[in-house]
Amino acid sequence: MSKSFDEKFLLQTNQCSPYDVTSICSCDVELASEPTDAILHQQSRFWIILDGKAEINIQGRIYDVEKNSLVCIVPYQYTKIIKVEKPLVYSLVVFNFELFNELIKIHMNFYNEDINLIKLISVSNVVKCDDEKFEQVINIFEKLKDELGTESLNFQVKPKNNFTGVYVSSQILELISLFLRENKQKTKKELDSEENYSHIIQYIYMNLRQNITLKELSKIFFMSPSSISSYIMKMTGYNYSDLVFQMKIARIQNFLLYTDMTLDEISTFLRYADSSYVSKVFNSKADINISEYKKTYKKVNTICKIKESPVSYKVVDYIYNNYDLDLNIKDVSHKFGISALDVNYHLKFLVEKNFNCFLNYVRVNKSVQMLIDTDKPITEISKEVGYDNSRTYNRNFKKFYNTNPTDFRERVKNKN
Repeated sequence: MSKSFDEKFLLQTNQCSPYDVTSICSCDVELASEPTDAILHQQSRFWIILDGKAEINIQGRIYDVEKNSLVCIVPYQYTKIIKVEKPLVYSLVVFNFELFNELIKIHMNFYNEDINLIKLISVSNVVKCDDEKFEQVINIFEKLKDELGTESLNFQVKPKNNFTGVYVSSQILELISLFLRENKQKTKKELDSEENYSHIIQYIYMNLRQNITLKELSKIFFMSPSSISSYIMKMTGYNYSDLVFQMKIARIQNFLLYTDMTLDEISTFLRYADSSYVSKVFNSKADINISEYKKTYKKVNTICKIKESPVSYKVVDYIYNNYDLDLNIKDVSHKFGISALDVNYHLKFLVEKNFNCFLNYVRVNKSVQMLIDTDKPITEISKEVGYDNSRTYNRNFKKFYNTNPTDFRERVKNKN
């Protein structure tokens, strides 16, 4: 049964560890002896209940949890412990959802299954383990704690062992697969009967770059814009635009870590007009300036294999750095060992454009600065950004700017 409550969320950090922002996973043990405030989680987590009994509201559904309950939360779901019959003691594992989602869907989906982790997990966030499965889960949690330490007892970043990334990843993957197998699928009728409210915030997150308006959301969820706006404010303490901004800050962090794109390029890509404002807000949110963040945490790739850029970001980064070459989708798919279909899938996932559209988008935007800062002929600029002839360049430029390069240059000069 779905229930609502009229209070704000506490917005939890999108980092797996407060001590090491490069971490892909962290472990801890927590105690809940009384009801909690509502928390909106920006990162995924598992709880295994070791003792106690309570009622918990997860994304508008009320669950009874007790010993042997395994709980899984995905990004931008909320939780609130509403009643404690016996103090809850539980082990906690926080993990980077984007990395493991891509690892499962792209690199380990050998049988081409239709895997939508958020949808599968959200069907029911709690499963009850029998004694055998409970021991199996406890064993995984203990292995992770032995490898990574217990977060609340770690006052400095623990040195990584050899193959920590591989070892930790294998345990998280086993935990995810165990949860999904134990999670009984609800019928379509049960899913359709649930309130739309609980899916709104997740929908915004999954369609972030489309800049969906409240009016468009209202049509999707058959609710008034004011109802959606009121719900978001009550649940998060943010208005609609501020919530979207918080989500984009998390996305910016990934682009900074996994690509060579500048803040200006990222801001343009995420459809921000003013990168200086993004930089200012990022500094206050991340407690570190962008240049230091990128410099320090690019070292993530040296920690372990799994910490290398997810393929989606690698493909975007490769196109951004090689836009001026004679690129084609076949060469890119060969470079990353994936099909042309997968190249387009990765690009659609991150930039909502297919290969040709994104390549032209990058080339045209790279040419804009040349048009403004230089007096180079249009034919020369078109070649420098990767076009065989100026006619193709002109045609693509007009698609994005509704004018040709010559007129664009003249307009800028006249304004100046």
